[in-house]
Amino acid sequence: MSLHHVFGTAAVAALAGSVVAMPTAILQDSGFGANSFADSGLTLQFDRFDRPGKSGTGSRWIMLARNTGPSSSDSMYIAGEGASYRLVALEGTSQFAGSDPDQFFSTSDRYVDINENGDWVGIGNLSGGSSSNDEVVYRGNADGSALSLEIAEGQAIGGSGFSAGTANYGPSITNDGRVAFAYDTLGTPSANDIVYFDPDGNVILQEGVSVPGGQRGGTSLTFQSPFGGRNATQYDSSGSSYVTIGGLSNGDQVL
Repeated sequence: MSLHHVFGTAAVAALAGSVVAMPTAILQDSGFGANSFADSGLTLQFDRFDRPGKSGTGSRWIMLARNTGPSSSDSMYIAGEGASYRLVALEGTSQFAGSDPDQFFSTSDRYVDINENGDWVGIGNLSGGSSSNDEVVYRGNADGSALSLEIAEGQAIGGSGFSAGTANYGPSITNDGRVAFAYDTLGTPSANDIVYFDPDGNVILQEGVSVPGGQRGGTSLTFQSPFGGRNATQYDSSGSSYVTIGGLSNGDQVL
């Protein structure tokens, strides 16, 4: 009996249309040997990869990689388009506009987002320098030629009354370059609350504050810490909608 007899022509056509293209390996870890980045003059030995991300259509991608090669640096970001890729940030080497002259990209907190233009945003730490603003939201572009700090520990977050604390969460970047994130905040109006900001700097969720309208059952509940992880919130490429997970005052976890 043929497949057409079992499923019918229309069903077979639908099944064929849903088949995903076979994957293609772009990078491989240390089993592949040394990988050279001509633009940086470095030969890096990949150890492992972590937290890959892609733009809305999938045309751009970015991920964290670890290095065990000749360089003393062990964290890096690699951004790509299709099978082409470039090193865009390297621990101990990359500097960000807005940081101290002797501060460098140190370690990533693993979560990163990229838009259709190849602009990306991540959360992590800086090393060196005389200041303590080592917990930062940083951004870059597709080839690593433009790196800057979106906001750093201790800085005021817009006109919200909050300042950036010692932990940050959920970075997202829209196609027009606006950035959303969250921080374990400092100062007024409330100390040490986790607060989520949309791409326009508005507060959308705050620890200890009632969940906005629309919760199931009509029960008034409040968000509690933690919200569900360092990447608990993601925005779409336009910045008009988001999805998040978190804890409620009654002990439930919600989406």
